[in-house]
Amino acid sequence: MVRRTGVAALALLTVLAASAAAPARADGDGGCVPEFRADTGRGAARVLDIVADAPDEAAADRALAEQACLVRVGGTAGTATTGPVAVAAPDVYWIATVAGKDRWVAVTDWDFTTVPPPYAMTGAQGVVTWFSRPVTPITRVVHHSGLTSQYPNVSSEDTEFEGPYGVSFLIEPESSATDTNVATGRSALVFQGTGACGDLTARGAFAHTWSSTDITALTVPSAAGPSVSWTSTANRTLVNGPSTTVSGVCG
Repeated sequence: MVRRTGVAALALLTVLAASAAAPARADGDGGCVPEFRADTGRGAARVLDIVADAPDEAAADRALAEQACLVRVGGTAGTATTGPVAVAAPDVYWIATVAGKDRWVAVTDWDFTTVPPPYAMTGAQGVVTWFSRPVTPITRVVHHSGLTSQYPNVSSEDTEFEGPYGVSFLIEPESSATDTNVATGRSALVFQGTGACGDLTARGAFAHTWSSTDITALTVPSAAGPSVSWTSTANRTLVNGPSTTVSGVCG
């Protein structure tokens, strides 16, 4: 999982302020020219690949800036852990201005700190990115894999729910004695603001079930966060990660 450093975030915020949020351009006037568009399905998946392959957060930021003209904005470091699942505060990057509106991407990471035994996790596992105010989702993708080559990376754009306050994915777990296909992963949600300019907070969440408990629905109905329909009141937990604040999100 990529971790944040205050120095890297401050440096990139300085760059953003100095450039007055100039959009990525390919018109030869000196603007940043991206190798790929991060606001497409394939582009968002490539963002996740770059973050996953980077040795640390600073390296990820450099690669995303060089290859896709992304600029990190806002944010507070940290993770929240409940049981075996840790969820990080989202990494949020400014992508470009499209038709007069800024586009952003929120990257949410999770890790299993310990691998559950193969019989202990049979129901769906849920991944959520959610916001404190309405947004317009543009595209979204989730990657998940094991800690070993037994469960290689899987990419999906099939959401369980998509609305103005966030998106969710459901993943059917596979497990062995030493690994699981949801041991680690991250999602990317590209979005635009709606309404008046203001601050926005982004958070990630992971809905974890074990034993025979399953998830039948996972939605984001409001700024209060995810709503989960479980098949049992036992053997379940919802891990909400720390928030990341982004200023100047406009409709």
